[in-house]
Amino acid sequence: MNNINCLQNGLQGQYCFSNDLFINIDNTIDENKHIVIHENVHKQLSSMSTIGLLLIMMEKTRIIDGSKKWLFDNLLDSSNKLQEQVATNIEYLWILQNYGFEQYMKKIEELSKNKTYAKHFNSLDIINKNVKTADDAKQAIETILLIGILSLNINLDIFPLWEFKNEKDFQRYLSMENNNIKYNPNTRFKVLLKYFFKPNYIQADYNKVEFVNSTTYGSDEINDLCRQTIQKIYKNSQVLDRILQRILCIDSKNHIKIDIEDTSVLSAYPTDLNAKQMKIKYEFTDLDKIIALLKAENNSVLRFEHLLAGLEDISLLSYWPLNRNEIYAGMYNIEDIINIVKNVENPIVFVQSKLFEKIGKKILKYFKFRTTYILMENAIGSSLSFIYREFIGGKYTVLKDLKYDILVLIKSNVILIQLVVKDLIKDYSTIFTEDKDIKFINSMNINAIDEYLIRSISSQSFIFNQNILKDNNIF
Repeated sequence: MNNINCLQNGLQGQYCFSNDLFINIDNTIDENKHIVIHENVHKQLSSMSTIGLLLIMMEKTRIIDGSKKWLFDNLLDSSNKLQEQVATNIEYLWILQNYGFEQYMKKIEELSKNKTYAKHFNSLDIINKNVKTADDAKQAIETILLIGILSLNINLDIFPLWEFKNEKDFQRYLSMENNNIKYNPNTRFKVLLKYFFKPNYIQADYNKVEFVNSTTYGSDEINDLCRQTIQKIYKNSQVLDRILQRILCIDSKNHIKIDIEDTSVLSAYPTDLNAKQMKIKYEFTDLDKIIALLKAENNSVLRFEHLLAGLEDISLLSYWPLNRNEIYAGMYNIEDIINIVKNVENPIVFVQSKLFEKIGKKILKYFKFRTTYILMENAIGSSLSFIYREFIGGKYTVLKDLKYDILVLIKSNVILIQLVVKDLIKDYSTIFTEDKDIKFINSMNINAIDEYLIRSISSQSFIFNQNILKDNNIF
């Protein structure tokens, strides 16, 4: 979902049914605080409900089977208005809770310039018109979030998504008597709002409330239900086994406990949501050509791509020149990785942690004095379990860039690179506490050559992922 606080500023944040909240690099520090709140509400609504988690799983599935995109789009349309109404109201009520009524009213006045999002906010005036204090705001936030989750928490056992052959079937089913109330989250949200805040509504439209209640899934155990539904929806897919493997890692309760004031900032990842699409040359070629290109260009890296869940048997590496927007990628056999590394002297970059954990330590053992880089192309929150496990006894520092912060972790000959939204995390010591045994070092202590490489690798990754996000923009 997109967050556009002022039309002239363009996109400020985006949530795309993943672990990450994409935050625009041109936002001010103060804007980022409540934009992260807005996008995190989308994430909460999605990960804590059946329809939301199903959409997360379907989005992850689309990379290997796009046959149900029409169903994904229709489910998204049926919940999008609810999502924006809940996220916008919680975003502004959070301002009241944390900065007071005067600042809240100032921001509401600014919001009035954006007709779309002002309408989303005003749609819940049945709640927000009575909110005056921080305690009121806290209670309203909890109530709105709960109603949103209930509206999205449809019992998928009785919503026969797997029976629909196309969009017409889906729309025809929802148009049948009472089905829109039972299975359309936007409609359910309206009914539940009236149920909770308009006493006379219960008597006048008791049947509507009953229809919503009878189809609401009340259990916390939504993961299994969503996986079973995915299996039914894609039952005829030739890559069903890969799909099931791909969604296996999705867990609505997979959260890291950490002593930080607002854990939602850990899900934020920097990007330029308003930049024009850049032209990047991407060529798929054979391994011999990639090796030859690496040997001919010192200012380039050998990049081992992330092993995608469900596609672990497809191994890709690439040649990335650090001064040009081009990529040459090819397949390789993981068993040959030592010989490949032996053939070139370029810096080695592992994208994400999975492949490094599988084979990186073998490389380190074989090439004892060769620096290896791990590039985490996700928000820091998704990296922490790996960092805590692998960098105990290591050091960290933060390099400042105009567009983002670069968190750098160092242990022996391994350097981890993590992009963070600029100035969003003020004190990293809250993340790397004494029990984690990861000490701060001044960035001046980093070798100048390493710093150039770190900044160059970060820049190329930022540009490439910015383009991918634009290609996959589903909202």
